[in-house]
Amino acid sequence: MDSKFVQLNCAFWDDDYETVKKVIDELTTLEKDARDWEAKNKLRVYRALQNIHLRNLSEAAECLIQSINSFQDIPVLDYAHFIQLTVILALLTQNRKVIGDKIINSSEVNSVVKDMKHIQS
Repeated sequence: MDSKFVQLNCAFWDDDYETVKKVIDELTTLEKDARDWEAKNKLRVYRALQNIHLRNLSEAAECLIQSINSFQDIPVLDYAHFIQLTVILALLTQNRKVIGDKIINSSEVNSVVKDMKHIQS
């Protein structure tokens, strides 16, 4: 799976979204048999990035929200930008209960947002 993630990173950097889709589909097939939670969580974040590109913002927000507790930096997205994307997409697509429970009351989100003047409210 690691070589597929490297291939996926290269495809994102090159804006080659045909390859991104192909590799995500391959990783999804491999994920079903995998027991590596780190890889599953990484794949969820890459799916979110793909959904952002495809303008499936609600699906992207759901993937990102599910990844808040287990996110690890990936080459195309660091933690601060991950939280920023999550907050913005959640505000655009999620209902108030989800925003309150998963965003506003999240210690992970609050620890990053306190340093982001443009996101604080």
